[in-house]
Amino acid sequence: MAVRRPVTLNGTNLKEFTDTEQAEVEAEAVRQYGLDPSVELTVVASAGTLPALTDTRLQAGAYSTGTATYVAESTTAEPTQVDVTYDKITSAAESLSAPPDTSNLAFPLYSVSGNLRAMTATDFYDTYIADTITAMKLGSLTTTQAGTYHISTATSVAGSTEVSGASTAIFTDTRANSAEYTAAGIPETLDQPTNITSYYLHRINSAAAGSLSLPMYYSAGNIHQYTEVNFKAMIADFIRYHCSVGITYNITTSGVTRGSGIVDTRLTGGSGNYQQLYVSTNDYRSQEFPDGTASTITTNYLVIS
Repeated sequence: MAVRRPVTLNGTNLKEFTDTEQAEVEAEAVRQYGLDPSVELTVVASAGTLPALTDTRLQAGAYSTGTATYVAESTTAEPTQVDVTYDKITSAAESLSAPPDTSNLAFPLYSVSGNLRAMTATDFYDTYIADTITAMKLGSLTTTQAGTYHISTATSVAGSTEVSGASTAIFTDTRANSAEYTAAGIPETLDQPTNITSYYLHRINSAAAGSLSLPMYYSAGNIHQYTEVNFKAMIADFIRYHCSVGITYNITTSGVTRGSGIVDTRLTGGSGNYQQLYVSTNDYRSQEFPDGTASTITTNYLVIS
């Protein structure tokens, strides 16, 4: 891995970039990516490309009617499971071309034993892009990860933008609402859920523009200094291309997780809450309602790699 220190103007002389100036370029790279990511996640109505999530809950069993007495608990219908699928996140990477090397003349100059040489495309990647992408793929949620995504239970997160633009949940955990089931209501509606937690997709915003020293390059027999516009465009081309082939997302149970875990809970451990309702001498009603303890069934994460 070849890390180079470009030269820049110090008055009328050339000097090598300091550590601070090197770090400024890395900061600008991630800022540029945050302004225009090349791997985007979007929230869709259905048929997303990332793995689907399943919300599970219990619903009541069908009610029974006896004409002389109540149908025994052992033969009434047990509560059953309801599954709701969420496949609301689509990932798309732009198809980009690697920045051209142009015979090693497009990139910043650096000094070797008193001579000036132009970086190669590989040099530029090794110096400014490789470590930047590594930091972008950490589990942290700072401006160093600008342009990447995370999950939150909040619709608004400081420093991030909710992706759907309309507070559309990518998953909602529900459970049977035990309080809604009563003996007096038999036959009760089978599925009476309550929302427990909703989860939202966010993208981390870029930091404000900071200082950026401008290196030198060779063109038409002379040494020139990049304009800010041209140097930033070069940085953007590099970071966007290498992220397009170097960043992927998944929904799974482990890995470098981004934000909140996506939790499916359900009432478990109960055998059904058997209830009876006397209506008349030939109408003895019974039904089993969801019961048990709220337990975590699965926890998935948005994972970056």
